[in-house]
Amino acid sequence: MEKHFIREVHDPAFPMACYCNKKLQDSKKLIDPEGKVDRIVVFGCGGHARSIINTIYQTYDVTDILLVDIDVREGEMIFGCKTMRNYDLHENDAFIVAVGDNNKRKNLYVKLLKNSKGCSISIVSRSAEIGIDAEMGYGTFIAPYAYMGPQARVGNNTIINTGSIIEHETVIGDHVHIAPHATVCGRSKVGNNVFCGAGSTIIDQISVCDDVVIGAGAVVTKDIVVSGTYIGIPAQRVDST
Repeated sequence: MEKHFIREVHDPAFPMACYCNKKLQDSKKLIDPEGKVDRIVVFGCGGHARSIINTIYQTYDVTDILLVDIDVREGEMIFGCKTMRNYDLHENDAFIVAVGDNNKRKNLYVKLLKNSKGCSISIVSRSAEIGIDAEMGYGTFIAPYAYMGPQARVGNNTIINTGSIIEHETVIGDHVHIAPHATVCGRSKVGNNVFCGAGSTIIDQISVCDDVVIGAGAVVTKDIVVSGTYIGIPAQRVDST
C-alpha cells in the first residue's frame, strides 16, 4: 500500500514526515510517525545543514539533534546542537545527509544505508506547499516556501531548496539538488544526480538525463540527452576542456 502525505489535512505535520512509493515499501528505512526516535543525526555542518536544523526547529517537536562532520571543532555547538567528527548510527536514530554537493551527498547516503542502522527521513518545512498525491522518497529536504505540485514525484536524498517550484506531474530523480528559486515546469522529468542552479528554469514537458549541471539563471527549452554542464538562455552545453 502506497503512503501519501497531504499537508492540507495534517496540521501539524506528521513528525519526521516521510514520503514513499511502492518500490520502497519493504525498506526498513521507512519511519512510522508513531515510531520511536531517540535523536535526529544530521550529517554535515555547513550552510545546508544549518538550513535543515532551522527547519527542524520550526516544524518538529525535536530537541536531540546531533551534527556529524569531520571538519567540526572539538566541543563546537551549532544552533544549540552538539557536534561530533565521527558517529556510528544507533537503531533508533533518524538521519539525513545535509551536504549540498550531489556526489558527496550520494556517496555518504549510500554508505549510511549499507550500515543498516537508523532510518533515513525526509524533512519538510511547514511553509512548503505539497500538492495532492505528491510523493517523496527517503532522505529528502523540502525547504521553506518550496512548492510541489499535485502528483509530483521526488526521489531519494534530494534537495528542493528555498522557494523552488516543482510543478504538477513532474518527476525528480535521486541525489538531485534544485537550488533556490529554480523552477521545473509541469510534466517534466529530471534524472539522477542533476543540479539545477539558482533561478534556472526547465520549461514544461522536458526531459533531463542523469549527471547534468544546469547553471544559475539558465532556461532549458529542449530535452537534455547528454550529460554535462548547460548554461545560458536557451541553455547550451559547455564543451569540456
